[in-house]
Amino acid sequence: MKGIEDFNEIVKEVQEEITSFLYESTPEAPEMIVARGNQLQSYMGRLSKMLADVKYRQDMAIVYHARESKSEVVSTVMNSYVKAKCSDENYMVTLIEGLLRKCYAENEWNRTLISKAKEEYRVNNTNNNVQ
Repeated sequence: MKGIEDFNEIVKEVQEEITSFLYESTPEAPEMIVARGNQLQSYMGRLSKMLADVKYRQDMAIVYHARESKSEVVSTVMNSYVKAKCSDENYMVTLIEGLLRKCYAENEWNRTLISKAKEEYRVNNTNNNVQ
C-alpha cells in the first residue's frame, strides 16, 4: 500500500484524467458500457485512496494553520480563519467526494442500460424464433 501521496500529484490526476473521463458521455454499445464500468470501478478505488490522503493533508493543514495563527486570531474566529487557510485541501475533499458520488450514480445508470440491452436482446430473439 502506498503511503500518503503528494497533494499536487493528486490534484493533477483528478483534474487531468479522472474528471475528464467522468465528463464523457456514456456509450450506447453494451460492450462499451461494460468497459466503462470496469474503468469506473478502478477510479472509485483510486478516488477513495485519494480522498483519504487529501483528508489527511487537510487535517495536517488545519493543525499547522491553527498553531501558526494562535496568537493572531481570537478563538471565536479561529475556525473560520483556519478553514479559509485550508481552501485548497477543502476544495479537493469536496471535489473527490463529488466525483465518487458521480461514479456510484454512473454505475447504477450503466446497470440500467445493460439490463435494457439484455431485455431488448431477449425480446428480439423471442420475436425471431416466433417467425
